[in-house]
Amino acid sequence: MKTPTHTKPLNSQASPHSRRSAVDYYGPATVLQTEPGRAYLEMPDAYTWADLATGWFYEPTAGDRVLAIGGASGWYIIGVLDCGPICRVVVPGSLEVSAPAGSISLRSNREVSIRGKSFRVYAQDVELVAQWIWQRCESLVQKVRGTLRLDAGTTEHRIKGESLVHAGSIRTTAVGDIKLRGKSINLN
Repeated sequence: MKTPTHTKPLNSQASPHSRRSAVDYYGPATVLQTEPGRAYLEMPDAYTWADLATGWFYEPTAGDRVLAIGGASGWYIIGVLDCGPICRVVVPGSLEVSAPAGSISLRSNREVSIRGKSFRVYAQDVELVAQWIWQRCESLVQKVRGTLRLDAGTTEHRIKGESLVHAGSIRTTAVGDIKLRGKSINLN
């Protein structure tokens, strides 16, 4: 990639007496470096700084290909043609994505990560389909008003401390033997 060292006007052949158009260039450019709100661009015949005019959502990165427009009155990035390995979407405040008459789908061939101080899901139904689920947390509290049902091939619980069960009544049914092991078993 060329090192940005100069700015060469696109109309260098124009006569000093001819009137320049408001737009000297409209086309693709490559982002070489960035500052907040603007980027240094490489175009076919020039290098220049251009202000972002794409809205708050796009944050340019070196190597991105953008749509630039400009001339003597200023240079602007008005579109994104191709992002590098990461395309950043940035808003200065809160963001709401809404599809009142449809659905929202996030897709990735690799990973989807969600990071935040808190994460809430409000839904009438939640379905989670996965090959493996790993949960890691300091504490886990589940509150179920109705029935909590677990259908599994086998279950295994490894508890380092005490295991307490408080219930109105307990019913355990087994097709085979029931085995209890302990230093002592107290039935009161």
